[in-house]
Amino acid sequence: ARFCEVMDAAPVMIWVSGTDKQCVWFNRPWLSFTGRDMQQELGNGWAEGVHAEDFDRCLETYVNHFDTRKEFRMEYRLRRHDGTYRWIDDAGIPHHARDGSFLGYIGSCTDIHDHRETQSELRRRLLEIARLTRRADAAAIASLFAHELNQPLAAILSNIETAELDVQALPAPIGGLNDILFDIRRDNLRAAQIIRHMQNLLQSDEPEVQKIDLNEVVCVFHEILKPHATDVGVEMKMHPWQSMLAVRADPTWLQQVVLNLALNAMDATMINLPG
Repeated sequence: ARFCEVMDAAPVMIWVSGTDKQCVWFNRPWLSFTGRDMQQELGNGWAEGVHAEDFDRCLETYVNHFDTRKEFRMEYRLRRHDGTYRWIDDAGIPHHARDGSFLGYIGSCTDIHDHRETQSELRRRLLEIARLTRRADAAAIASLFAHELNQPLAAILSNIETAELDVQALPAPIGGLNDILFDIRRDNLRAAQIIRHMQNLLQSDEPEVQKIDLNEVVCVFHEILKPHATDVGVEMKMHPWQSMLAVRADPTWLQQVVLNLALNAMDATMINLPG
């Protein structure tokens, strides 16, 4: 009676189980929280208030620790008297008599729903900050590439157009020259497209998933980054797959990943260079 009186005055919800895993008592705060009477909660009745998605995990934790006589702690959603589910932090400890015999478990529960909601909001905001930071990094990279490459690419394209006109004016075609100019034009346009994709990345939050040849993405960045790699003393090698390496992804996001991997690899290599 004295135990019940003290536990009813506790600021947390208390439950007691016997050696058969069945609950034999709940304090007043527990009953006030659930809005049920003692008879409804006894035995396994309390489990009726556990959220269906948490029930199996909750029961497994309880049974496994009970069998090994170990303390446990778990979080689950418990239905409140108004029908809403609240997150509960439940800690159980084995209860022994003075002679050491096992009597069952005593558990204490705390409503941590508001705390979890606060933590969830904090994580959401941290992820948002990380996303904005990533976008800021991407903006800096895109700006750098646009500044460093757009003007040279425009100059190359202009020279190609002039060369094509000169070739057309020749009395007889020179073997392979048209093909060379075509390859240069294609690579020039492909590099310009990469820059546009990187800039589009900053304007789109939702990915547009489509089928992409990963070989193509790697080849593009190999061509673009190879001069920079040479300047910083890093050797780049490419070993494309023999056939199309198809993946489903957003093109600009995948390009960003490949670019980040390549630049990070260069940075790591440069750190390990002697001197």
